[in-house]
Amino acid sequence: MSVSAVVSALNEEKTIEGVIEPLLRSEYIDEVIVVNDGSTDGTAGICRSLGDRITFLDYAINRGMGFAMAEGVKRASGDIVAFFDADLVGLDDALIGRIILPLLEDTSVQGVLGCAQSEDTPSVRGRLVQGLQARTVGRVTGQRAYRRKDLLPHLEPMSKVNRGAVVYLNSKIQNVIMVPMPNLKIVLKAEKVGVRAAFVDYVKEGIEFLRGYALTIRE
Repeated sequence: MSVSAVVSALNEEKTIEGVIEPLLRSEYIDEVIVVNDGSTDGTAGICRSLGDRITFLDYAINRGMGFAMAEGVKRASGDIVAFFDADLVGLDDALIGRIILPLLEDTSVQGVLGCAQSEDTPSVRGRLVQGLQARTVGRVTGQRAYRRKDLLPHLEPMSKVNRGAVVYLNSKIQNVIMVPMPNLKIVLKAEKVGVRAAFVDYVKEGIEFLRGYALTIRE
């Protein structure tokens, strides 16, 4: 089975190359699709510099993560589509494999969610914290993989709810497992845009998650 990796990016010039390069080197990935969702920094230039090593979809206007994910799936040729955030630090082949292998090894698994962790073998307290994270923020992780055929019926609704697309997919695709991704860092919004702007963005993100949930109820 072939695997396509989809990376959606909005103003991630500091980290995006560090995400794309491990995907290009990975033994598990057959093609890398990067969707520039209206970036105004140097993200697009970095992607263009990679030439035909990647499939680059460049959109001048920001349409939201759900739109970018759906466009990536449309272009993907793989049997499996894996999504990765563009603001990761520490992505490597072992972590990539944690998301891909369950789908390759077990036909009953329809999806895999990767939950970032700070430690591979945490203390008892750390395990409790990680368990709580897995049940909460882990469910809206950007690191996830599905069989492409299971995604195709959901592309139009996904494109309408921005970051709520992950909540929508959680509801629509069953037999999903969660896997830990130790020592993978997701750069915090506050580190990128400051505390005040990050707070505003988190509020918007919460509203988008609710929209994704509302969409599953209406269907």
